[in-house]
Amino acid sequence: MKLSIIVPTRNGERYIEETIRSITDQLYYSVEIIVSINKSKDNTKEVVKKIKDERVRVIEPPYSLSMTKHYEFCISQAVGEWVTIIGDDDGLISNFFENFEKIIAYDDKTDVIMTNRCHYFWEGIRGEKRVLVYNNKNIKRKLNKYSIIFQSLIGMKSHLDLPKMYTGNIIKRELIEEIKLKSNGDFYHEVNPDVYSGIVICLIARQILFYGGGMFWMGTSSKSIGLQGVDNQTEKQNVNDFYNQSDEDQLSVAKEIGIDNWRSLHSNSIWIASAILKIPFKNKIRKFKNVVLILAICGAIIERILSKKNTYGNLQIREVITSNNLPVYNVIFGVIVFLPIVLGAKILRRISNKVSRNYKIVYDRTELKSIRDANKWVSNLCNDF
Repeated sequence: MKLSIIVPTRNGERYIEETIRSITDQLYYSVEIIVSINKSKDNTKEVVKKIKDERVRVIEPPYSLSMTKHYEFCISQAVGEWVTIIGDDDGLISNFFENFEKIIAYDDKTDVIMTNRCHYFWEGIRGEKRVLVYNNKNIKRKLNKYSIIFQSLIGMKSHLDLPKMYTGNIIKRELIEEIKLKSNGDFYHEVNPDVYSGIVICLIARQILFYGGGMFWMGTSSKSIGLQGVDNQTEKQNVNDFYNQSDEDQLSVAKEIGIDNWRSLHSNSIWIASAILKIPFKNKIRKFKNVVLILAICGAIIERILSKKNTYGNLQIREVITSNNLPVYNVIFGVIVFLPIVLGAKILRRISNKVSRNYKIVYDRTELKSIRDANKWVSNLCNDF
């Protein structure tokens, strides 16, 4: 078995069929599709069981789990040489398996595959006018893992640019098992499974290969955790469930940051620092704890400056600095140095996307009601070229 595609779901009846069909519509048989239903209270199980395909395997944890522990349960069930997890509102782009075969044949040293992000926005997201963003560049390049972590800490890259075990990336199962062996048997050790997996994979990976072609649809819907501007009550309930179950499963963030600061700052850089400091085994980065924290504070301040949030006297940032006895002048110096670098990188990325004929944004939903409609759009686009 070459590939395990894991679809963890809870109360996913609205989107889950489209997610699974985006995989089963493609003729490729060295794959298992593991759908794990985490004690849903809706009709998710009935919707999934209507899909008759021998590649689909439906499992359930013995009791309700937090998102992180559910992912842990899911990856323990995978048998494929390669593994990916996709959300129950995400999907695969129609040429996924053709590209997958080409990539794994490209270099046998690769144990992490990262792909360009393509987005599909489900109907009903308040304030979101886009329907899809398609990014497809026929390039392959090897990435430096320490550069990824540094750039993410200071805010040059998003946590979405990490080689996380989630939509957009494919991880060799050997690497997953190695991480579990180093980590007392569990893969995940922090509240946020995406960020934590991205950091720990980055540290242990032998070779990370970036492929510029779009292979996954990253769905955004009312189910998306932390999404701003959907339905406030829905989002609030999703987020509360996330934290309550994480507490029940005894998952935490780095003590140097604290859960209140972690939540209040809602910062890419802070999340990444917490993930680094929660890794249970010795590594080259964790021993520079104060450097990690200073870079993360710089990144958090820069994020707030660029998003025009108030930074002066921010209590959460000040608390992280004082509780860890970090030298304030180092933080100030870091912000002065890194702010123009981060700003320049963001401007260059926007310019690159605007001039690229392979970067498309679509606003008309008339013929794009679902992810499978988006796949038809991609097929037509490829035919046009």
